[in-house]
Amino acid sequence: NDLGVKSIDVIKGPASVLYGSGALGGVILIQDDEFYKSSNKLTGNFGSTFNSVSNGLRTYGSAGQKIDNDLFVGADLAYENHADYTSGEGDIIGNSRFNMSSARIHLGIDKEKFDNKLSLTYNRQNLGIIEDDELEISKATTRNDRDMQLPFQEVTDVLVSYNQHIDHGKFESVFHVSHHFNDRKEIEEDFRLVDLGLNQNNTFYNARINFETGRFSHNIGLQGNFLKNENQSKVQEILIPNADYAENGAYYMLNWDWKSYFIQAALRYDYRQVNADASDEQFIDAGFVLPGEPESRTLESNFSGFTGSLGVTKSFSKTQKLKANLSTGYRSPDLAELYSFGQHPGTNRFEIGNANFEREQSLQLDLN
Repeated sequence: NDLGVKSIDVIKGPASVLYGSGALGGVILIQDDEFYKSSNKLTGNFGSTFNSVSNGLRTYGSAGQKIDNDLFVGADLAYENHADYTSGEGDIIGNSRFNMSSARIHLGIDKEKFDNKLSLTYNRQNLGIIEDDELEISKATTRNDRDMQLPFQEVTDVLVSYNQHIDHGKFESVFHVSHHFNDRKEIEEDFRLVDLGLNQNNTFYNARINFETGRFSHNIGLQGNFLKNENQSKVQEILIPNADYAENGAYYMLNWDWKSYFIQAALRYDYRQVNADASDEQFIDAGFVLPGEPESRTLESNFSGFTGSLGVTKSFSKTQKLKANLSTGYRSPDLAELYSFGQHPGTNRFEIGNANFEREQSLQLDLN
């Protein structure tokens, strides 16, 4: 949700190369509301909203301040609860109910040439699943019933992130590291049983330096993430194996102001190694098969490629500009595309992965 969010930026063109190999189509960048960095007194806000189509209630609040030695602290809390959705024709759509609890805590130092922030985010959701035959055989109960009913998903996210920015005089350094834990359960037939259950741990880093030489500005960085995906024990269904991957990349972006032109170019290279493991007893008992049925019940895949972009802006006047951008990028197949083997309840089909999938390479042209 939008708890603690000041604005959302959409970044396209060469600048998107700073955010990942798969970001060619653009990046959605969420900016925190950092009011606590500039407030010497305890400052905050709270409120409540009502959503008529779901009888939904949401209560939220934020508070924080800057204290001695340029230290700051902030916190955001929210809870929302929704009953089943009412359509435009007045029909109650059964099991469209959901609820969510969110909390965020921020600590850091904000000085003129050095600032950093440590954030902890917790989010817990229960999400009803609308079944295909809902319009013919409705599962709707009383209008304001908010108790979860089968089937539904229970999703928990914990995100710890650290951001640092230092002005060294002749150059700037930017550093980010974060760890995201995701616990996802799909409960379909019995409240006491988990049909699909996955735990995912993802550690991400980004280190960059920025500097200028005359009319040119440069951005050079390293970026990567390490992901581990595990099926929970005693689940009723398995769709993808346990797997992990490591992806690392390097990038460079150049900005050039020349007369009435602004030119931006970027290039990055990424390498990903993916390992799948279906050797655990629960995969054997479930009849799970990796593509090609390797005897070791393990597979390894590797992907690498370049992402590049060139953008030119021509200013004719204060109100007239012409922009052109040419980009090429690649995307690695995800774990489900490579290794899935099982019935996918969300798509009503049996999915089988293909470990021979190669990367996708794309070409994009924008004119504005």
